Amino acid sequence: MKVKILIVDDNEEGLKWLKEYFCDEYHVLIARSGDEAIEIAKENLDIAVVIMDIKMPGMDGLEAGRHIREILPKTRLILHTGFPGEYDEDEIDRKEKPFDYIQKGRSATELKRSVKNASESFQSDNNKINLLLQAESSFKIVGRSNVMMAVFEFINKFGPTNNNVLITGESGTGKELVAQAIHNLSNRGKLVIYQCSSKDRAQVESELFGHNRDAFSNAGERTGYFEYADGGTLFLDEIGDLDLTTQAKILRVVEYKTYIKIGAPMERKADIRIICATNNNLEKMVEEKSFRFDLYQRLNGLSVNFASFKK
Repeated sequence: MKVKILIVDDNEEGLKWLKEYFCDEYHVLIARSGDEAIEIAKENLDIAVVIMDIKMPGMDGLEAGRHIREILPKTRLILHTGFPGEYDEDEIDRKEKPFDYIQKGRSATELKRSVKNASESFQSDNNKINLLLQAESSFKIVGRSNVMMAVFEFINKFGPTNNNVLITGESGTGKELVAQAIHNLSNRGKLVIYQCSSKDRAQVESELFGHNRDAFSNAGERTGYFEYADGGTLFLDEIGDLDLTTQAKILRVVEYKTYIKIGAPMERKADIRIICATNNNLEKMVEEKSFRFDLYQRLNGLSVNFASFKK
């Protein structure tokens, strides 16, 4: 769908030329006065750019531009005048804050470039607004900072893929909500959540990998999280709390999509997407030899950090 622009000019010949010049790339609306432009704006709330002649009979372009901005505050205004000497550009910039100020009779390419930049700027803002609405309604995530906008863009870009993801940030920042949002955009089965912290190695390995009957004294058959999450997504929360031995076993799952159930003689396949989260500084842990460098490398290929975000 073509982006919609509005061209306002009282010169019939100039208006016709501008419409023909832009009609191949844009959905062009035209107005011959400020009053007509305002009425068109009321009926077309998706106008991205207004090219506004300044000197017109009755309401001039500056006043018309103010009215249009009250209706369409996000629309980009390009002032277009054939009488540059009659207006103080610095004062117009201060008071009107147009997207651009183009003199008539100059290179048409300059005007075309300005409209392109204004259109892309408008669409970028619209995309951000849509991301915020989606985040709030679908993901239940609230936040409007630049950090959170980057998080929303990450979710939309990589959610539909099968890539493993590392989410870092302080406790209480909503890492589990981000993992849920990433999973929801995929075509995978269920999301299974495993909390890695406050558990010893034997408990973690038993819960993650499962075990066969008689794998050890008084053992029964146990389905591990890797088996249970097969075909879906496994969210490993606080992966930085795992010991090095368990990290090595998880590395094998990440690299080869296989694991060994405790007490079993053969490997099993694991069709699992792994999303990890931690509030630890994994880079520092790698330096201190408390987190495996090779696992960090595998997990950090797609990572999102929003440590500065507070709910």
